[in-house]
Amino acid sequence: MNFEEKIISIIKNNTEGKNKDVTISTDIRKDLGIDSFDSLMVITALEDEFSIYIPDTDFEGINTVSDIIRLLLEKYPDLGEKSYD
Repeated sequence: MNFEEKIISIIKNNTEGKNKDVTISTDIRKDLGIDSFDSLMVITALEDEFSIYIPDTDFEGINTVSDIIRLLLEKYPDLGEKSYD
């Protein structure tokens, strides 16, 4: 599983996206109905999975799965170079 697939998996497992087709262009608020509580769940899951820290304020301008991927790769470029289970 590559980095993008892992991010999508984490989002699906921590939101109402479990039964939806989630892609990098999915709008996490409009398409998945993510609210502030769900955002915290996703942030916590990402932090736990990758052993990183993401300030809540970094998520304020996030709209799509692609935005999340871009944010994480800007802060932690080495994440994109690994393979994930």
